[in-house]
Amino acid sequence: MLDRPCPECRFDPAAVDHTEVADRIRGDATDWVRRLGQAGAERRRQPTVWSTLEYGCHIRDVHRIFNHRVELMLTEDEPQVPQLGPG
Repeated sequence: MLDRPCPECRFDPAAVDHTEVADRIRGDATDWVRRLGQAGAERRRQPTVWSTLEYGCHIRDVHRIFNHRVELMLTEDEPQVPQLGPG
């Protein structure tokens, strides 16, 4: 798991209590629908900063990874999950 904030999106998992996760995911998904529907979501405003669409894809990928991890935890006694990012 991440032991420091994500260098790409700055999400800090240590700052989120486990009881907040479900509500945060639901709220975040709703907010992404709005963001991705805005004009220019696919354009980078600066060459070194991701576009809204690129950030949305990153968030989508993170949600898929964690969905897979939850499935492992629910179906296996001792699930093996790989480290995210640089070890």
